[in-house]
Amino acid sequence: MRKLAEHQLRLQQQITTGQRVTTASDDPKAMRRVLDLRTERSMLTQYQDNINTLRENANVVYSTTNSLKRLSDRASELAALADGTKGHTAISAYAKEVDQLLEEAVRLSNTQHRDVYIFSGTNAKTAA
Repeated sequence: MRKLAEHQLRLQQQITTGQRVTTASDDPKAMRRVLDLRTERSMLTQYQDNINTLRENANVVYSTTNSLKRLSDRASELAALADGTKGHTAISAYAKEVDQLLEEAVRLSNTQHRDVYIFSGTNAKTAA
């Protein structure tokens, strides 16, 4: 009688909670499977978070690299313009623009994503 009452109580708990396994002793194999699935879900969530972080980082690196390329292209244009046939005023203007390009390149080289310098290699907490 007591066993039947315990069994009935367990069934009522399962109906109430919607869970077939409420304690590990109810079904050790099923509980092991539940724990394994929870671990797997946690790992998959972490993998997805890592993928999202890497995707964000790749986008920042790509964008910054493109900006550096544009600066380099403009510096090449200025070098071609300053071919020795221009006057002092033009050369001074080119030099001033090159200085601005260099300042911008330094700023871009110190770009951070999630408080990490993206161009600092393994020493990512230090500016490039």
